[in-house]
Amino acid sequence: MIRWGIMVKTWAKLGGEHARTAPLIAYQARARGFVTDVKQFHEYDIDPIELHNAWLLHGVRRADPEADMRAEDVVDAMSGIVSLSELSDRVGLGPRGTRAVVRLIRTFHLKLVQHEKIEPHSLVFKAKSVRRGSITIY
Repeated sequence: MIRWGIMVKTWAKLGGEHARTAPLIAYQARARGFVTDVKQFHEYDIDPIELHNAWLLHGVRRADPEADMRAEDVVDAMSGIVSLSELSDRVGLGPRGTRAVVRLIRTFHLKLVQHEKIEPHSLVFKAKSVRRGSITIY
């Protein structure tokens, strides 16, 4: 099993003291069996679209049983490519319905047509069918 250790530093801090201590920290982590490899990232390695979507998906992680059931029904009946705002309108419930639709992206039942920030005009398609109660959000 591969276990990665990830060090995140700003570009400005990649040199100097960090450049001297990072290899030692990586060696110690591997030697103690915490990780099998250590990767180093900085702010330019992070895709701003992915970061935006990650925060959004994290923000809708709590289940809303009524809204989720209605969103599941709407998505189960959909075909083709539809905007998130149209799906949200079909679900009703205002912001609760919108969050329920976004949760279906989070659970891979819906997929974005293109790599973009998740916004009301974003186009999605059904990636897999929804079974009643199949969505568990933590």
